[in-house]
Order: sequence, then C-alpha cells, then structure tokens
Amino acid sequence: MTYDLARYNGYMKGKVFDFLTLVALALFASVVSLIWQITFLYSTILFLGLPSLFLALRLKRTGQWWRIITMTVLFGGWYGFLLAYIADWNRIWAWPPESLPWGLWFYLVNPVEILWVFLWVLFIVLFYEHFIENDSKKIISARIIWAIAPASLITLAITLMTIYYPRSLDWPYAYAALFVLTLPPAVILLWRNPRIFGKLLLPSLFFTPFHIAHEIVSVSLGQWYFPGQYFALVPLPGNTFVPIEEMIVWIILGSVLVLAYYELYVDDGK
Repeated sequence: MTYDLARYNGYMKGKVFDFLTLVALALFASVVSLIWQITFLYSTILFLGLPSLFLALRLKRTGQWWRIITMTVLFGGWYGFLLAYIADWNRIWAWPPESLPWGLWFYLVNPVEILWVFLWVLFIVLFYEHFIENDSKKIISARIIWAIAPASLITLAITLMTIYYPRSLDWPYAYAALFVLTLPPAVILLWRNPRIFGKLLLPSLFFTPFHIAHEIVSVSLGQWYFPGQYFALVPLPGNTFVPIEEMIVWIILGSVLVLAYYELYVDDGK
C-alpha cells in the first residue's frame, strides 16, 4: 500500500511538472514572438511544435502512437487541407506576404497554414493521451472508414466544383457555415455517450487560455487577419478584434471538437 501510494504521488508530480512546463512554453512562445516580432512559420513552431515535441518525448505508452499518428494525418492533414481550402477561398482569414514563405498551393492555400493545423491537432491529441486517456491499446476503431469515405467524397466534390462551378464555393458567412458542418459528428458522439463530455471538456481548461494568448499575439503581429463576413467582432486585449465565430469555434470549442472526432472515429468512444 505504501509503495502504491508513493508511486501514485510520483506519477502525479510528473503530470504537474509536465503541465507547468506546457504553461511555461506558452509564455515563452508569447514573449519571444512579441519581442522579436517573428513570422507565422516560426510562431507556429514555438506555439505548437515545441509543446508537441515535449509531450511526444514524455509519452510513456507507445501503443498510443498508432491512434495519434492516424488522427493527425487524417484530420490534421487531409481534413485540415479541405478546411483551409474552403476558408481561404472565402477569405475567412487571410495572410500578409510575410506569412507566405513557401508561397501558395493551388494559388490559394498557405502551406504553413497546413503545418499549423497538423501541429495543432497533434498537440491536442498528445495532451489528451498524456493527461486524460488511459487506453494503451494499439487498436484503431473500425469507424475510421466513416471519416475516410466522407473525406474522399468531399475532396472529389470540391475538385469538381472548383473546375466546373467555382461560384458554388462562395459561401455567405462561411466561418459559421463550416462550424455547422463540423458539428454533427460531435453531436452523434455526445448523444451516444453523454458521459464523455466532461472528459472532452477538461483539456479546454488549458487550451482556451492558450488559444486566446496565441490569437492575441498572432493578430497583434499581423500574422493573419480577418477580411471575411462574420456575425460580429469580439474585442481582445492588445487592441485586437476577432470574429465571434473564431472565438466560439477555435478558441472555446476547438479542442473539444478535435477530441470528439478522435473518440468517434479513431479511439474507442468511451
């Protein structure tokens, strides 16, 4: 009993250390970004790359990597590109020349934007697996086919619309429309297992303030801006304004939605 208690205390101290390290890395990224006025690429590495690397090195159960890699490639890479394509087409957000070191893919999508989404999804899933999830199995849910099939159909649809009817991609209030389109899988998961909501919500206690800090720094430095059509603008510290859709979809619900997709399509949904 004494040994188990000592082991548990050591485990909890390790988790506290890891959490405080992530907080310190976020503060470091904010300070360095503001002092040196770094560009979007290097800010992405500081805000998302460094903490992802730290958590990857701290992850103990190697079986988790199968799910983490699958989720990151499918939703951070494939779905991330589809999201960026629609967003950039409708100028939900836009980039100054300094944020385009690698040019544009298809004359539209910022490659650094794809790197950003990829690392963002990776960071969230690593955080979840490290601090919340206890499943060490290598099994990936068979439900993943229900994520791959729609991605294939959406890719085909966007390709055909771009070639034959590009005006069909012009959406009013595109940010809100994308939000509505991303909701059904999360609703399905919560309807099937309402008790999982608390588990998905816990990481947002870290990611909501993290996202606010990231947003304030990036908008203040002009790494991205918002020229699109929105329902309202929300003021943030630093004399910055962001769309209310950004506040809801990314800052508040971003990690919850990513993890809902993770549990529904990749993990066990429990």
